Amino acid sequence: MKLRFVLAGVLVLLAAIFQIGALPLLDEESYLDIAGQLDWARPYDWWRPWQPWGHERPENAYLYAHPPGHLWWVAALGANRWLAILPLAALLGFSAGALAERYGGVTGAVLFATSPILWLALQAGLLPDLGVVAFGTAAVAAHVHKRPVLAGVALAAAASWKYPALILLLPLLLQGDRRRLLLAFAVPWLGLQLYLAAQYGAPHLLHVLANAPEIARGPLPERAAGVLFRLGLVGPPTYLGPITAAALLGAPLALVPDTDHPALLAILGTLGAALLIRALTALRGSPTERLLGLWALLVVASVALAHNYAGGRYLLPAVLPLTLLVGARLPRWGAAAAIPFAALAGAMVLAERGHMQASAEVVEGLDLDQPARFTGEWTFRHQMRAKGHVFWSPGEPLESGELLVVPTHSSPAPVPEGLVRIDVVHSTDASRFRLIDLQLGIGYHAETLGPAPFGFGDSPRESATVYRVP
Repeated sequence: MKLRFVLAGVLVLLAAIFQIGALPLLDEESYLDIAGQLDWARPYDWWRPWQPWGHERPENAYLYAHPPGHLWWVAALGANRWLAILPLAALLGFSAGALAERYGGVTGAVLFATSPILWLALQAGLLPDLGVVAFGTAAVAAHVHKRPVLAGVALAAAASWKYPALILLLPLLLQGDRRRLLLAFAVPWLGLQLYLAAQYGAPHLLHVLANAPEIARGPLPERAAGVLFRLGLVGPPTYLGPITAAALLGAPLALVPDTDHPALLAILGTLGAALLIRALTALRGSPTERLLGLWALLVVASVALAHNYAGGRYLLPAVLPLTLLVGARLPRWGAAAAIPFAALAGAMVLAERGHMQASAEVVEGLDLDQPARFTGEWTFRHQMRAKGHVFWSPGEPLESGELLVVPTHSSPAPVPEGLVRIDVVHSTDASRFRLIDLQLGIGYHAETLGPAPFGFGDSPRESATVYRVP
C-alpha cells in the first residue's frame, strides 16, 4: 500500500481517538462561539468580549486577524467534532505521505506521525492550525508531483484559512510552472479579498496589517527563544555530537531570566537549533531539499517575527519539512528515534486533556448562590458560559455584591483590588506533568505564559477563586 494511504489512515485514527469525550480545548471555545453567530455573507459581523475590544462592542470584528475560511468550516461542521476534524487529518496525512514518497521515505513519515506538535494539533482540531497545514501541505505535494493548478487552488484554500500560509508562495514559485500555479492561486484568493472589501470597505489582509498594533504581543527576544524551545519538540535531529554548533546556539538560551527549567530548556534549545541547522544545510541540496528547507525556515521566521507569541501549534507547518529532511539522512532503523517523541506526545496529549477535565471539574464544583462574572479562557470559559455565568473584561465596572470567579491557570485577567475572597475550588487531578502552570513558567501554547513548553508541578492542575465585590 502506498505511504500516502497509510499515513492518512494513521492520522485519522489518532484524531478520532483524541476526540473521544473531548470538550472544547483552548481557543476552540472561541471558534464555536463565533460560529454560532456567523452571518455567512458577512463573516465578521460577530462580537465577543475579547482583546482588543474588551467589553466595548465594535461595529464589526473586521480587524480579527484570520480570513473567514476556518470560520465557515466550523460554522458548517463544528457541531460534530469528528466531521470537522477527520477530513482535515486525512488530507494532511495523504499529502504528507505523497511528499514522503518523493523524499524522506518511511523514516520521515514515522518521525512526522509521532511528533508531539502534530498530536496536540490533531487533538485540538477545531483550531485553524490543522486546516491551514492540511491545505498547505496539499499545495506542496501537488507542486512536487507537478500539478500546478491543484497546488495553486490548495494554496488559496490554505491562505483563506490563515494568512501565514502565504509564505509558501516563495518556495513554490522558485521552480516549476509558475504561471499556472500563480493564476490558480490568485483567482480564488483575490476574489475572496475583493468580496470582503466590497462588504467591509477594504481588503481584509490590509485592514488586519494596518490594525495589528492593537493586539498585544510578547517581546521579540522572548518570543524568538520560545520558538526555539518549542521547535525542539518537532522530532529528533539528524545528528548531535557532544559539542556541536547546535549546542552552542541553543543551550545558552536556557539562561532566560527567572526560569525554573534550565536543563529542559538547554536540551530543547539544542534540539531546536540542530533542526534549524538541518534546514539551512538543505538550501544547498536538491530542488526538493531546498523547497523543504526554505519552507521550514520561513515558518520559523514568521512565528518569531510576525506572530503575537510563540505557541507550539504555530510551528505545526514546519514539522513535516523538518522530519522529512531528518528522515532522508537516517537509515530505516533510525525511525526508532521516534519512540521517545511518541511517548512524549502521548504524555502531552494526556496533560492537555487533563487540564480540560480539571477546568470542567472546577466549574462543576463551584457553589454559587447567584449568577457570577468570570475571567479566564478555553475550556473554563466554555463551561462557565454553559452554566449561565457572564464573562468579565478588565476595566469593566463591577457592582457591589457581584461575584467574580478567577481560574489559576486558564489565562485569567488581573484581579481588581479590594475584592473579598470567599472561596477556592481545586481540581482533584494530582498528575504532575503539565503543559500549563502559570506559577512555574510552563506554557506550551505561548511563551508569554511561560518559557518552558512542559514541566512538572505539585499544585492542583486547575483551581478557581471566588471573590465578592464589597
